[in-house]
Amino acid sequence: MTDLLTVLAEHLVAAVLLVALASQLAALLYPLFQRASRAVGADGRALLTWLYGLMPTLIAAVSVLLLHLPAVSGGLIPSHCHGSTCGAHTPQFGLASPAGISLVLVCIALAAIGLCLVQRAQRLARRRLYAMNLLSQPEPGRFWRLIESDEPRAWCAGYLRPQIFVTRGLISALAPAQVQAVLLHEWAHLQRRDNLRALLLQWATVLWPGGRKRRLWQDLHSATEQACDLAAARQAGSATELIAALQRLAASPDAAPVSAMAASPAASATGAGPDCAAVASRVRQLQTTAPPAAFAAESWLMISALGAGQIIALPVVAHIAIEWLTL
Repeated sequence: MTDLLTVLAEHLVAAVLLVALASQLAALLYPLFQRASRAVGADGRALLTWLYGLMPTLIAAVSVLLLHLPAVSGGLIPSHCHGSTCGAHTPQFGLASPAGISLVLVCIALAAIGLCLVQRAQRLARRRLYAMNLLSQPEPGRFWRLIESDEPRAWCAGYLRPQIFVTRGLISALAPAQVQAVLLHEWAHLQRRDNLRALLLQWATVLWPGGRKRRLWQDLHSATEQACDLAAARQAGSATELIAALQRLAASPDAAPVSAMAASPAASATGAGPDCAAVASRVRQLQTTAPPAAFAAESWLMISALGAGQIIALPVVAHIAIEWLTL
């Protein structure tokens, strides 16, 4: 039992250390990624931003594996000995030392805080979804549920089995063709599993600095909304009705915030709200006739290079840091 706990503690220390290092580096380089991804279209930009946010966790998982495969990563680590062990070896954890015990406790605390934050967000999302189901009623022959509210709003909520909710106020505020355009936007969110994507990203960015995390979320939200606008316009055959709906809802004094997804992955709402700059940006994109670039070589190259570089370097840094901190 003691051996099992020791192994678990070693893996936890390595995982938290690697996720923290990879997260800080990804956050530091995020402005460069932003500039590199501007040329790509909304759909590609949303995917790239999401992958960039997930990258530190994926890199850390691979790095933990390499850290415990000295035959693979040992050649990169500077030669050093531990007693009679002078060849390639896994990190020597001095967990019984005061520094080692402190490091384990810090890692346990960070992991616990991260899990608590994620679980809290999930619990709130489940409660909101449960409340919305109680307050709404299914419309016969419709794929959405109606909520009796004067606030003009539509949104997609839920992770594994997302649902679309529409308020009576939105149906009253818009023409039927405009309502259909809004519903197509929300259907795009449902088809893309945007809420589930956002949940995974929330887990992956727990250790990001607050300012860079907010910027990442804002960029993902903006790209996702624009991608769903374009998908709705393609389905409808024209962007005219969606543009009219966005402009009308933006001018409504009762409109809700632009999207709940910006604050939480629990739900994503059609851009109906007082954020005129965001609505204007979405309208401009819908009015643009020139197709955006489908591929951003700089963004993919940066993600690939950063990922490969960290997979090579982080096991070395973590090996040296663990032994320096605990032995």
